[in-house]
Amino acid sequence: MSAIIRDIINQAGQLANIIDQTEQLEGTDSNIAVTQLNLLLTSLNVEQLFPYSCKVVSYPVVASQPSYTIGITTPTSNIVSERPSFIARVMYFSNASSLPIDIVQVALADLLAHTRIGPGIPCTFALNPTYPAAELFFDISPSAGGIIKLVYNAVIPAVTINSTLEIPPEYNEVLITGLARKLCVTHSMPAELLQSIDILYKQAIDRIFVGNSRNQVSTLDLYGDSGSRQNSFYTFNAFAEGGF
Repeated sequence: MSAIIRDIINQAGQLANIIDQTEQLEGTDSNIAVTQLNLLLTSLNVEQLFPYSCKVVSYPVVASQPSYTIGITTPTSNIVSERPSFIARVMYFSNASSLPIDIVQVALADLLAHTRIGPGIPCTFALNPTYPAAELFFDISPSAGGIIKLVYNAVIPAVTINSTLEIPPEYNEVLITGLARKLCVTHSMPAELLQSIDILYKQAIDRIFVGNSRNQVSTLDLYGDSGSRQNSFYTFNAFAEGGF
């Protein structure tokens, strides 16, 4: 579902009684609303509550190279052009036509505490969540070039009043009520109004937790084929390990 930022800030302003149902936020008020909405998006991302943009990336592994940088575009980033928030799945392909081998995530300290084995086929990986570029470590250095695929969730970037977001419909309510809470504070609205909106916001958040299993990515995207798996899904939990 497309969520239009202009609509979100107007509905939040109406909920916070800053404007009536026939008006729109304009000028300074609209600028404040967009700024507060971006702060809300950041806090939701940090709290791991927001539906990150799910993506799949392929990267050729290099023989005997046991680690790779992951993150935003830098001269040294190996794998993706943005910083993921969660690594949901890592798969290794020995060649373009081979079946995927799932690589299991372990704690970084556990992986580094053991002597690195290799060369061979990686069995486990660990993440060092440094900023701005994290690092992915394999337990085994690949004996030959292959391909790894990462299924990951990327943080939604800062929005403007003319932006749109592709999000499930229930997240509209989270953004509207969450922004209305912030606008009540910035516009010094009555405490009773803030409390009533806060209840709505918490209810919307609770519904997100309940429906979190809806985060899905088609196996068509995972495997890159166009055959019988088109209507099947690989479901992952956005609260699973792998976030950074």
